This record gives sequence, structure tokens and C-alpha cells, in this order.
Amino acid sequence: MMKELAEIIPLSIIFAVGIWGLICFMILGPEAATRIAHADYIEQCETNLVATIRASSREQELPFNQSTRVENEAAQTNSAWNSMRGEYSEHTQLLDMLTGGGFSQTIQIQNEAARRARQAREDARAIIRARAVRAAQTAPDQCACQVQMALGESRSEWAMYVATFTLIEQEKVTGFPALMRVSARYCSERVNS
Repeated sequence: MMKELAEIIPLSIIFAVGIWGLICFMILGPEAATRIAHADYIEQCETNLVATIRASSREQELPFNQSTRVENEAAQTNSAWNSMRGEYSEHTQLLDMLTGGGFSQTIQIQNEAARRARQAREDARAIIRARAVRAAQTAPDQCACQVQMALGESRSEWAMYVATFTLIEQEKVTGFPALMRVSARYCSERVNS
């Protein structure tokens, strides 16, 4: 095949095209892909990633936004006790004294349990938010990883794109953002591990 090709096209042109292809494959294609990705795709990738992290964080916080059974029972007990004290102030004080402060101690214990439950919910929300902040801070690294993974999948297409001076634009070049998204999970695990 090389002999037939050499008869039609001079060997120096074949050699020059081969060198040009190699330069495009090794240097120019990856450089063009990286620059285009940084100019067109990285910012959107980071924005989408941060939005996804925030949405996930809000979803994880939902169960911790509602009062627990202990908190609800403490609120009901306090409401009933305050209502009784409002209507029968002397009698409720006398009843509490006759029981050795049993009512007030029980309410105090229940209120302490409710306070701890509230604190546990607040702590859980704080942990979720802190994790989301740390994950959002890794967005640039995750997107850079996605670019590198997508480039690995489309290196020859980028070389062809550059070698033909952008005349031939193959599917992996036009679909570069989709290639980036394919490796999103891998990059997330890799960066966050």
C-alpha cells in the first residue's frame, strides 16, 4: 500500500502529513481540546456540579428539618402545663409540691430530651452542609478530571479536528460535554477519596 501511495504522492509529502498528524495527536489536539474546554465547558461544568451538590444537600437535610416525636411531645406537655397553670395556678403549684416536684421535674426532663433532639438535628444539618461545602470546593478539580477523561476518549478526533484546521468536526468533538458527564461519577469519587 505504501508503494502504491508513494507512486502517486511524493514520499516527502507522506512523511510531512505523518509528522503533522503525529504533532496534532500528541500536542495540538489535546491542547486545543483543553483550551476549548476551559473556555466553553469548565465554567458550566462547575456551575452544574455546585447546583447538583446543593440540591442533594437540601434533599439530605429534609428529614432533619421536621421536629421529632420527643420535641412534639415536649411542646404539647409544656402547652398543657402552661394552660393548667394559667387556669389553676395555686392548685397546680400545690399539686407539684405534693408530688415532690414530680410534674416540674418530668417536664424539665422532657424539655432536656427535646433540646438534645433539636441539637442533634442541627448538628446533622451542619454536617450535611459542611460536606456540601467541601464537595463544592472540589468542583474545579472534578471538572478538570472530566476534561482529561473526555480527552482520553476523543484524542484522535481532536487531532483530526486540528489537523484539518477545524474543517472536520467529529461527534466526539461536538459532544465533548457529554463525554465529560460520562466520567462525572468516576471523577467525583477520585477527587473526593
